[in-house]
Parts: sequence; structure tokens; C-alpha cells
Amino acid sequence: MKRGLAAGVVAAGLAVGALASAASADPGIGAPADPSCFGQNVKTFAQTYGGIADAAAAFGVTIQQGHNIVRASFCGRTSGLVPAGG
Repeated sequence: MKRGLAAGVVAAGLAVGALASAASADPGIGAPADPSCFGQNVKTFAQTYGGIADAAAAFGVTIQQGHNIVRASFCGRTSGLVPAGG
């Protein structure tokens, strides 16, 4: 159980780093102060990777985890995050 949790935390951390690297290289990524930050970021990743499911798979996360990463890491929001599996 602890190994699975640790692996999940490591995978999420790597995904955040990879998403951040991808975002910093893309001028289409929304800015945190922009009300459409989340939508712009999700749209950019979906277009880049051929769909939102493919974008999530490329970073080794679920779609919901990817959404949470975008909200927290790129848009500076922690409200509205959905717990994993929910």
C-alpha cells in the first residue's frame, strides 16, 4: 500500500514537472490571472497531444489528475480540485 502511494506521488511530481516544462515552451498557455487560464491550458495540451486523454496518458496521469495539476500548478487555484478517484 505504501509503495503504491509513493509511486503515485512520484508520478504526480514528475507529471507536474513535465507539464510545467511543456507549458513554459508554449505561448498558448493561459496566465494565472486570466479567468480563462484553465480552459486555455487544457485546450493547448489537448491540441498538442491529440486529445485530453492522450495528453494525460503522455504524462502518466488520469484526466482528473491532469486537470488538478493545471488548476494548481498553472492557474494558482486550489479550489475546485477533485480528489483522485472522485
